[in-house]
Amino acid sequence: MRKVLLTIVAIGVLNFAVFAIGAWVLHGDAVGTHPRCPPGDYVENKGVCHQVSHAAYLFSKISGYSAIISMVLAMGASLILEYQKASAAVDPPQSS
Repeated sequence: MRKVLLTIVAIGVLNFAVFAIGAWVLHGDAVGTHPRCPPGDYVENKGVCHQVSHAAYLFSKISGYSAIISMVLAMGASLILEYQKASAAVDPPQSS
């Protein structure tokens, strides 16, 4: 169980890193694009719209949503790991 949870945390962090690097390279992300950008394959960063290829737009959209989902799962897995660690450290009550 511990290895599975650690794997989920690692995948979540790596997936977020891929999203962050992709957003840096593309100068924005497709998930946060506001309606002020024209219709089409645009990414936005700080209010500035940048036109990108359709493949880059799809990459940005998919990696953005998967980063959100995987980070939520990674945070949940890390909370479970911390709970398991804390509950293993608790001493049983002493009976007198």
